[in-house]
Amino acid sequence: MPFAVEITQTGKPDVLRETDKATPTPDAGEILIRNKAGAVNFIDTIIRRGEMPEGMMPDLPHTPGVEGAGLVEVLGKGVEGFSVGDRVAWMGPIGAGGYGTHSVIAAPYVTRLAETVDF
Repeated sequence: MPFAVEITQTGKPDVLRETDKATPTPDAGEILIRNKAGAVNFIDTIIRRGEMPEGMMPDLPHTPGVEGAGLVEVLGKGVEGFSVGDRVAWMGPIGAGGYGTHSVIAAPYVTRLAETVDF
């Protein structure tokens, strides 16, 4: 079962919780990526601590992670230049869910990785 690490309340790192999560489906122009690596960005810690500027805090529960790398699993309608199984890196918006097994990312924010580059 796919899973994610979520923030269910703001606070210290101990507020992070593993949860089962359905695999998302890409819309037109998007790519479903099976994450193999993710980054911990300062924005993730700001959100976890509840320190985002007023009106910018995402709703909770929230799956952090705005960049990662993995394998293409599904191409949304109209996506060209990628194939299922491609090794890719991506950068997404807040809510991209890089702390989960899967992320759906708009194709312009995805790039192929050479076989010589580790995830």
